[in-house]
Amino acid sequence: MGKLLLASLVAALAMMAWAFLFWTTPIAGNLFGHPGPAEDLLRSALAALPESGAYFVPDMPEGGDMEAWKARHRAGPIAHLHVIKGGAEPMPPTQYVWGLLHMLVTALILAFMLRMALPVLDGYAARVGFVVLAGLAAAVWGQLGQPIWFLHGWGYHILYALYDWISWLLAGLVLGAFIKPAS
Repeated sequence: MGKLLLASLVAALAMMAWAFLFWTTPIAGNLFGHPGPAEDLLRSALAALPESGAYFVPDMPEGGDMEAWKARHRAGPIAHLHVIKGGAEPMPPTQYVWGLLHMLVTALILAFMLRMALPVLDGYAARVGFVVLAGLAAAVWGQLGQPIWFLHGWGYHILYALYDWISWLLAGLVLGAFIKPAS
C-alpha cells in the first residue's frame, strides 16, 4: 500500500505541475472569451439570480409552454452558467490543497486499476498505455459530451480534453515506473 500511495503522490505532483503550466501560461488563453464592456451588465444580471448554482438559459419551463421555450432556444442566446453569487477569493491556498488532493485520489484510483491489470500488461509501455487509454476515455467522456448535450463550444472542450489527457499521460508515466509485476 505504501508504494501505491508514494506512486500516486508523485503522479499527483506531476499532474499539479502540468496544471500550473497549463493554466498560468498562454496555453489556456483560448479557453475563455472576454465580455469586454458587457461585463458590468452581465455581473448585474447574474447578481439578480436567486442563488448560487448552475443555470441553463433559456430556462426550461416546469409544466409550462414548451413551444415558447423552444422559440427562445432557437432565437438565442443560450447559456450554461455556474454562478457563485457571494464571490470568492481568487486562488486561495486551500484551493491548491483541494486540487492536489483531487489529483492524488485520481492517481490512487489509477494505481489500483493498474495494479489489478498487471497480469496482462507486459512491460512499462503497456502499463503507461493502459493509463493513457483510460485517460483518453475519461477526457472524451468528460469533455466532449458538453458540446453535444449543452451546446458548448467545441474548441474549449477539445483543448480541455487535451489538458485532461496529458494529465493522465503524466500520471501513467509515473505510475508505470512505480507499479510493476513482482519480480
